[in-house]
Parts: sequence; C-alpha cells; structure tokens
Amino acid sequence: MKGWLQPWRVAKYLDCSREHVYQLVAQGKLEAIRLGPRAIRISEASLQGFINKMKVEAEREKN
Repeated sequence: MKGWLQPWRVAKYLDCSREHVYQLVAQGKLEAIRLGPRAIRISEASLQGFINKMKVEAEREKN
C-alpha cells in the first residue's frame, strides 16, 4: 500500500464511522496530513500498520 486516503474511505474499509477515523487520527493511531481547514488524508501505510498492530493485540488476548 502507498498513498493517501480520504477519511470516508478508511471508515468504509474499517467498517466504522468517519468520526471514529478522526478520533484515531487525533489519538495518533493513524498518520494523516491536512490539505486544508476541512480536508485530511490518511496514509495507506499507517492504515496497514494500524491493522497489523490490532491483529497482534487481538491474537494476544486469545492466549
């Protein structure tokens, strides 16, 4: 993965709300850039890293 995604695309991919995506950005869990006062883009690499991290944590909880 490489490039940048709009928040609604990330929300659709994760099956969550856009507001939750914005919260993840604010918490530093997703890397984003601001293009203007109301426009941000999320790094695809950051999204993949977030998914991988959550998979590992979920696997640990099973054990």
